[in-house]
Amino acid sequence: MAVYVAPGLAGTGVFAERAYIRGEAIMTITGAVHSGAELDRIGYRPGYPLQVGLDRYMVVDEPFVYCNHSCDPNAGITPDLQLVAVRDIAPDEEICFDYSSTMLEDHSWSMECGCRAANCRGRVEDFDRLPPAAQRHLLEQVGVMPFIVEALSL
Repeated sequence: MAVYVAPGLAGTGVFAERAYIRGEAIMTITGAVHSGAELDRIGYRPGYPLQVGLDRYMVVDEPFVYCNHSCDPNAGITPDLQLVAVRDIAPDEEICFDYSSTMLEDHSWSMECGCRAANCRGRVEDFDRLPPAAQRHLLEQVGVMPFIVEALSL
């Protein structure tokens, strides 16, 4: 894993120490997995942990915990929790993924987006609340967690 943590778009971010080519694994995402009820008991706020299944959330380890959102991401998450480059990434470029590619919940959590991408949607929210064009882009170009594809019969 050739990344480093430094100030980024939204606070602290993860940056490439070297170039990555499209399709190359950047890191394995690790952490403890909990149900939503377990997260409530231990005090995690909604939307913070990485959703990895229906009612399954990972409290992620460093350095991934510092990976920021972008509506025009250069990385995506595979079903086996690898962060991979979805386009070529230059050395010292911030590595970002689209949080909506991992989110499908039954509550109304969302946040204002500050990614500054040309295609910024203005809000980060669950995949099923995205405009159809944004859903298609994530499905075809970035990747969406399998539990979302299955739940929505995509």
